Amino acid sequence: MVPQRTLDVRVRAVTLVMLDKKGAVRQADFTTRKLGLELALGGGRFCGAKGQAGVVVKTLEKGGQAEVLGVQRSWKVTCINGTEVTGLQQARCILADSVAKLPEA
Repeated sequence: MVPQRTLDVRVRAVTLVMLDKKGAVRQADFTTRKLGLELALGGGRFCGAKGQAGVVVKTLEKGGQAEVLGVQRSWKVTCINGTEVTGLQQARCILADSVAKLPEA
């Protein structure tokens, strides 16, 4: 009898697709669990209907992975690992599930 192997569910990167303040599409591929950013709800001042809230990068850790990748505060997160972001809670859940599959550092 062959022992059952557990599948290694590690991923190489967690990809965030964002819109910068000018509406240009930006992508960042995170390769370790410590992302160095925090998400929050923000206004829709640079894309979408005026006043429509979206998920944005609220804070960056100085010298953290996000800052090194060029991510900036207030960028609107539109997609995480190919899934469209529709709300803050959903974005945080997708991000937490995806990040858990990355190596520590």
